[in-house]
Amino acid sequence: MRSDSQHDMAAAPAESGLGSRRAAGRGCPSLAVRSLLLYLAALLGFLLVPAAWADAHKSQNDWVRFRATYPLNMQVIALSEPGGDGHRTLVISEPPPDVTLEDLKQISPLLSAISLQKSRIGYNGVLIDAVVDLPPASQAQVDSLVAMLSTRLYGTSYKAYALPIADTPPPSRLSGLDVTLTSKQIWKWFIGDNRERRAGTWTLQNGTIALLTILIGAVLVYQAIRRRRFILTLILLGVGVSIVLNAAPDSEIPPSAGVLRLQSLQGGPAMTLQQILDRGARGVYASTERGFIVWCIAANKDLASSRAEAREFALDTDLVLGGVGAANGYVVIIGRERINRVDTLPPLRVETVMLLASADRDELSQSYERTFAFAGRIDDTRKLDWAPIYLSDQLIDTEYGSLLNVTDQMLKSWSMGGKVHYVNFRYPDPPSFSPSSPLLTKETIEGGSVTFNWNTKGAGYAVQQGDFDVYALHRTGALPIDYLAGDNSNVRAAEDASYDWFGTLGDANLARVVQYAALYQLFVHFDIHAAAEPVRAAPRFDGAHETTAQVLDNFLSAGLSAPDLEAAHPELTKMLDDARKAQSELRAYLDTATDAQREALIDAIADPVAFRVATAKSDAQTHAMLKVVVHVADALQNLSRDNSVRIAVAKSYVEQWNKRPTSGWIRTPSVVISSASVPGADVQGGHNLSSAILDYQADSSVARGTVKVVDQNGHPVVLYNHADADGLPAVERIVGRDAGSRDPALIEQDVQSAFRQAKLDMRNVSETLHLPADIAQGAGRGMGGGGIPPGGYRSGWRFAPEPGGGSDGQLLAAFATTQKDHGLSVPLIITRDANMQFSVHGPDGLFVEATNPPAAVDALRQLAAQHSDAVVHLHFHNMDERSARSLLNSVKLQDSSQDVRLIATSDGTMEPQALKAVLDARYDWAKAAESVRVSEPIQAGDRIAIDLEMKVDAIGSGPSLLVRIRLFFDTLSDALKVKLADIQAMLHNIQSPDVALASIKLRHDLHVAYGSFDDTSFQFVDKQNKDFYVVSRPSPDTSDENDRLA
Repeated sequence: MRSDSQHDMAAAPAESGLGSRRAAGRGCPSLAVRSLLLYLAALLGFLLVPAAWADAHKSQNDWVRFRATYPLNMQVIALSEPGGDGHRTLVISEPPPDVTLEDLKQISPLLSAISLQKSRIGYNGVLIDAVVDLPPASQAQVDSLVAMLSTRLYGTSYKAYALPIADTPPPSRLSGLDVTLTSKQIWKWFIGDNRERRAGTWTLQNGTIALLTILIGAVLVYQAIRRRRFILTLILLGVGVSIVLNAAPDSEIPPSAGVLRLQSLQGGPAMTLQQILDRGARGVYASTERGFIVWCIAANKDLASSRAEAREFALDTDLVLGGVGAANGYVVIIGRERINRVDTLPPLRVETVMLLASADRDELSQSYERTFAFAGRIDDTRKLDWAPIYLSDQLIDTEYGSLLNVTDQMLKSWSMGGKVHYVNFRYPDPPSFSPSSPLLTKETIEGGSVTFNWNTKGAGYAVQQGDFDVYALHRTGALPIDYLAGDNSNVRAAEDASYDWFGTLGDANLARVVQYAALYQLFVHFDIHAAAEPVRAAPRFDGAHETTAQVLDNFLSAGLSAPDLEAAHPELTKMLDDARKAQSELRAYLDTATDAQREALIDAIADPVAFRVATAKSDAQTHAMLKVVVHVADALQNLSRDNSVRIAVAKSYVEQWNKRPTSGWIRTPSVVISSASVPGADVQGGHNLSSAILDYQADSSVARGTVKVVDQNGHPVVLYNHADADGLPAVERIVGRDAGSRDPALIEQDVQSAFRQAKLDMRNVSETLHLPADIAQGAGRGMGGGGIPPGGYRSGWRFAPEPGGGSDGQLLAAFATTQKDHGLSVPLIITRDANMQFSVHGPDGLFVEATNPPAAVDALRQLAAQHSDAVVHLHFHNMDERSARSLLNSVKLQDSSQDVRLIATSDGTMEPQALKAVLDARYDWAKAAESVRVSEPIQAGDRIAIDLEMKVDAIGSGPSLLVRIRLFFDTLSDALKVKLADIQAMLHNIQSPDVALASIKLRHDLHVAYGSFDDTSFQFVDKQNKDFYVVSRPSPDTSDENDRLA
C-alpha cells in the first residue's frame, strides 16, 4: 500500500532536436508536412494532458469534499455523480485492516489505478482512503462493482450501498438515540414467565415402559386384592401411576401473554425467543412487530465465522440494546431496528466487533497522559499543551481507539463549557454546553483538579432467572460519567447533570461508544470469543531516558527553599512542600535501589508505556517504586518552567511512534495538543471500559426497598426483591457507580429512595424504542428504503417478502423430496429477469432479491454455506444453460473452502410433477457400467476432451436415463489416462440409487482418479420427455471470461 497521496499523470518527453538529418527523397515527407504533423501532435498533447490532469484533479477535489463532510472515522463506499465525460469518483474509505491495496485492485479492472489519500486526525493520526477515477461505466457495471467491493470489505453484499459525495454534512444531532430497555421489559417481551415446552410424543421406549408397567401392575394389584392386602394395593397403584406419568410425553406449556414472535430474515415460521434458543438456532431474526432485530449466536463457536451475520445485524440495527443467554450456551444480542440513515449513524464495523470478541483482557482503556513528567506547556503564546495518548494495545490503530479519543475530548471540552480545545479534531460543538460547567469550579473541586472519565460502572447489568440471563443497558445515549466525586456532593451533582445532558444530546459518536462497550461486556459475560491476529504491543519510548536521568540528578541537587517567594505567593507553599517530600522519597528509594531498580524507575518516569506495564504488576517493590514515580513526576511538572525540554521530548515521542509498523488504514495519534482557558482547574482522564458487570438475582428473603450483596464463587451478586423490579434500572446505576468508592450507609439511603420513587413502566415497544410513526412504510425490514440518503446507490441482495402465486411452490415441493432417503435437501430456485436482476426462492418463505450477478452469487454462497449438513439443490429458472453454469461456477469460486454439496437443475420441458417422478425414481448404476462408452480424445478449443456416455435403467418401472459426461484436460497424455475399466469400477462402487448423490459420488471418484481434469458436467436425459438434469462442478481454471458473471 503506497503511503502518500498520489496522482498519476504521464507525459512523453519532448525531443530537444532533430538528432540527425535524413536526406530528402522519394517517400519522405517534406519539411512543411513534417512541421504540420509536429504541430498537430503538440496541439493534441496540449488538449489531452489537461484533460487527464482534470480527471485526476476532479477525483482529488471529490475526495476533499468527502472528507470535509466526514472528517472523523467513516468506513464506506462513496460515489460521485458522473461528469460530462462519464467519469466519476469512487472513494473506499478506511477499508478493514485485512484488506490490502492489492486485494482492491484484484476485485475489478475498474480498480486497477488506485490513489491513496490521507487525512489527518489529531496531531499525527492518519485516515487512509482508496480513491479511484472510474472510467465511463454503465449503471449495471457500477452496481456490480459496489456489490463486489462490499463482499470483499464486509464479507457480504447484503444490502450493499454507496453514499453520494455530497457537500452538506449529515445532521450531527439525532433524535431517539437515548433508549432505556429495562431488564424487566426484555423479560416480558422476549422470555415471559412461562418456561415454554412443546408437547411431546410417545416413543417406542416410553410406550413399552408404560405398557409393561400397566400389565405387570395389573397382575400385582390383582394378587394383592385377592389376598386383601389393601395397603400394598394402594402402594402398587401409586408406583404404577407414577411410572406411567413419567413415561408419558410432556404436555405443552404455551408462551406467556405479550411475548414477541421472531422470524428469521430467511423466512420460516415465527417463533418465540425461548423456542429459538432451545433449538440452538443461529442467524438474524426480526420481531413480527416492528422494532427489534436480534442476532442469535453460539458461545462455543468462533464468532469470526459469523462475519456475514454480523454485517447483516449491523446494517439492520442502529442501536445495541441488550442480550439474553440461555443455559444451553446460545446467546441473542438485541438491537433496535434501524430508524436512522447510514450516513448519520453508520453500521458498526465488523472488524471492531470481532476485535472486541477477541480482546483477551478484563478492561480496555484510553487516556491522555497528563501526569507524564514531560507533558504540559509547549507554547506560551498560543497556550498549547501536549500529552501522550494511551490506548490499550488492542485499540491502537483501530476505529474504536480513534473514536474513544474523540469522545474523550467531547467530555472534557463540553463539561468545561467549551473552554478546552484540541488540535485537528473536527466535530461541531453543541448549541449549548453541559450544565455541569458551573459546578466544576475551583471552589467546588477539592485540590483544584478534576478527572473526567467515561466508564462502564453502572452502564450495563445482568439479571438471572431460571434458565436465562438477561443483560440490559442503563441507557444508550452515552456512557456513565465519573468525575471521581466520592462523597463530594457538588461533583456528584455534576456527574448526574452531565450524564443526563450527554445522554440526551443525540450525538452519534457517544452512542457508538456505548454500543461497542455493550458488545464487549456481552461477549465477556457470555463467554463469546473470536479468533484474531496476535496484538502488536505499543512501542516502548526510549527517547527521554537520558534526559530523565539528567533531570532527576538536577532535581536531587536542587534547593527547594524560597521563603521570600513563598511569602509573596502563598499558593506556592504547598507546591514546594510536595516537591520537597518527593525529593526526599526519591533519595530514600535510590539509597537502597539496585542498578536495575534505578533503571526501572527512570523508565517509568520517561516512558508512559513502561509506567502502564509497571502498574499491572502486584509485587510490593514495584508498588513502592510507582508511589515515588507519581510524586516525582508531579513535582517535575509543577517546577519546570522551561518548555524546551518538553518540546524536545514531545518531538522525540512523536518520531518514535511514527516509526511503528502498521499495515492498516488507520493510524491513531500518539499525542494530543490542546489549549485550555480554565482558571484554577486541571483536566485529565479518559475511558475505563471494564468487562465486569453486576449480576442481580431476585430473592424473596430480601426486604422490599433494599438490596443485599453476596459473594457467589468469588463474584459479587446483588439480591433484590422481585416486587422491586421496576426500580432496578435506577438502583443498578447507584450500586454500579458507588460500590467500593462511597460510604455504604449513603448508598443504602440512595437505594431505598430509588425504590420508593420507582414507577410502573407502562411504555410499549414503540414508545420505548422511540420509533417514528411512519416506520411501517419502509421497504423491507431493518435498513429499508429510508436508510440511504438521497443520491445514494443501492446494490447487493436483500431478503424480501415471499410473492404469492406462481409455480415455484410445486418445484420446491418436488425438489425437497429428491434426497428423502439420504438426509436433508434444501432447494433454491434462481430466476433472472430481463433487467439482469435475480431472485432466489427457497423453502419456508425464503425469498431473496439481488440487483446484479455478483450479488446473486454472494447470496447463493451464503445460503449454501448455512446448510453444510445438507444437499443444496439449485434450480435455474429463465436462464440458458451457459448462464446457469457460469453462475454456479462463480458460487464455487467464491468459497471453495466450504464443504458444501451442490446439485443443480435448469428449466426444461417437464412439468414439476414429471420432473419429480424422474428424480424420485431409483436407478441401477451397477448395470450401467456395462453400457459405458469412452470416446477418443477430441480437440475442444485449446483443451483436450473425452466424452463418456452410459445408459442407466430405472429400478422397476420407469424411464431410463442417458448420462453424458465430458472431461477436459490440458494435454493429450493426461486424456489418454482415462480407462474404460476404471469408469466401470466407479459405477459399480456407487451404492446410492439416487440421481443427485450418485452424481456427487461419481464426480468425487473421477477427481481422485484424474486429478488433472477440471470440469465435469452430468447430463441426465429422460428419453420420453427430452429433458435434462444438470450437475456442474467446474474448477476455477475452466471458466473463460465470457462464462464469468462475477
